[in-house]
Amino acid sequence: MTVFLYAFREREELMDVYEAVSGARMHAKYYRPGGVHRDLPDFMPQYEHSRWRSKREVERLNEARSGSMLDFIEDFCERFPRLVDEYETLLTDNRIWKQRLVDIGVVEAGRAIELGFTGPMLRGSGVEWDLRKKQPYEVYDRMDFDVPVGTKGDCYDRYLVRIEEMRQSTRIIKQCVSWLRDNPGPVMIEDRKIAPPAARGDEGGHGGPDPSLQVLHRGLLHPRGRGLCGGRGPQGRVRLLHRLRRRQQALPTEGACARLRPPGGLRRDGAGAHARRRGRGRRHAGPGVRGGGPVSEGDQSHLPSAHVREQIDAWMAKFPHEGRKSALLQALMAVQHDNGGWVSAELMDAVADYMDLPRVSVYEVATFYSMIETAPTGRHSVSICTNVSCMLCGADELVAHVERRLGCRRGETTADGRIFLKQEEECLAACSGAPMMQVDHVYYTDLTPEKVDEILDQLE
Repeated sequence: MTVFLYAFREREELMDVYEAVSGARMHAKYYRPGGVHRDLPDFMPQYEHSRWRSKREVERLNEARSGSMLDFIEDFCERFPRLVDEYETLLTDNRIWKQRLVDIGVVEAGRAIELGFTGPMLRGSGVEWDLRKKQPYEVYDRMDFDVPVGTKGDCYDRYLVRIEEMRQSTRIIKQCVSWLRDNPGPVMIEDRKIAPPAARGDEGGHGGPDPSLQVLHRGLLHPRGRGLCGGRGPQGRVRLLHRLRRRQQALPTEGACARLRPPGGLRRDGAGAHARRRGRGRRHAGPGVRGGGPVSEGDQSHLPSAHVREQIDAWMAKFPHEGRKSALLQALMAVQHDNGGWVSAELMDAVADYMDLPRVSVYEVATFYSMIETAPTGRHSVSICTNVSCMLCGADELVAHVERRLGCRRGETTADGRIFLKQEEECLAACSGAPMMQVDHVYYTDLTPEKVDEILDQLE
């Protein structure tokens, strides 16, 4: 949450710019056919003294707002790279952050193109495709900036791409500010067949239509179905057609199956790929979770047992029908316990069908929460908490002791298949009893090496 709050701090400054130039913080109508509504203002709104802000604090906040808007934007661009450094200090080498992102949601380049990914999603998979470079529009062909790309296509690569794109966007803005300072001039074209009308004059004549108003009434006249322009939008590439707005996938797909697809709807299509976990750093060993495909109607072996269905029904009864997803985690826990400590992709499909939920919703929960195993494990699951409180009380030494005793490392199963030593990534929420561990989801606190040995000896 800390980084989110930091980002909101900078977002508020940008929203102030948006509001000062257009009059609205959201959904502004600043860009017009032929130019923009008006030139940038010569001043920025300033903070006022109040009981929540001291005079000294107000003076500090208004220091960058004493000039024009261009001055404020230029000052922001000077400060923003240092603020991005703060984000990276907190996240980029953070152990917990990397555990949650490295080798998670791997999407290879070919698969990303097939799914129609755009923007950082596509570039994070190693595809150097940016409309501003490949098909430049507006003034992007005159801008000097780099296109960051990933190497593995996992969530960590996509994070790094987005971080670097903030830095590259700052480069572009600084170049635009410099150009605007050197090139003052009109902000709207004079052709009234394209530009919105100015104040009403006598060009229409008495009783006749006002030509300057026809552009607002009819819109711009152009051949039907012919694209006016293409560009980037929040949910992917945008192409404007006559009375129709469509979004295209980022790269053309070869073959007879090529078609237009809306990037905004691809979150669902890409979920199967995102559910897969690959590489040594992933939370669960094994082949991962497949992306979909129905369970055969003739194969009933993967359906939850009657006992498990009773438990799922009991949990679902606690919530209204539209909130039944709240029972999903407990449903998966019941299925895992009944299936020998893990949940297969077929069982996930069966749970989704039984609870009448989208299968991707089940994949999301099963692959996010560390207490759900998606590959076969040992008969007993042992998790030693290594978060701050437990670490300070000797948890790292306990982990080393258990690894030596069992002859396996965290994330592995003993040779006899008896114990799975889990790679625990979360705090197990028993700090008052640190160091502690879970054995088959049962808590054991105030541990010593001798006490751990006694617990492990009791596991069959």
